Amino acid sequence: MQPIPADAISGITLPPGVNIYANFKNATILNYLEIPVLLKLTLGHNLEYYICFGPDIAFLTEVKTTTSGSSLLYMDAAATMPFTQNGNELPPFSFNSTTNVKESIKTVNMGVQVGWGLQYPVGVGSLLLEGRAIIGLTNIQTHTEIDGKNQTGSLAIALGYLIKIK
Repeated sequence: MQPIPADAISGITLPPGVNIYANFKNATILNYLEIPVLLKLTLGHNLEYYICFGPDIAFLTEVKTTTSGSSLLYMDAAATMPFTQNGNELPPFSFNSTTNVKESIKTVNMGVQVGWGLQYPVGVGSLLLEGRAIIGLTNIQTHTEIDGKNQTGSLAIALGYLIKIK
């Protein structure tokens, strides 16, 4: 169940600040260009293993919210009081939509990264397996009084082949 401002659905009139509730799926997808500055501590000889950590700055490139499903509207989060208008229960409302919400998200995000990796020499280069945890420290919402306070977080895994350039 998710709260929905009454003004988000046309044809419904409620007092200001009153929410209605519905059961639907909601996903927000954020794409960032991240620039990390990492300190790398390498151990081992033939099979090198390392840890890395440091700050990063991320620039928002795209953001969208996708909602899906249909639901009756309710006056409470427990879904015990269906919303009625003129004494009649409304039919299920469709929430299938994709919305650009870029104006609601700050364009720059500061964070930290920590990771580990393995490198194994093969031919002129090395095979690489690396994993990182990325934690955003910036509150990404532009309107915290409406949208709340949120931060980003992600896990990244890389598998690759490194070639040294002399």
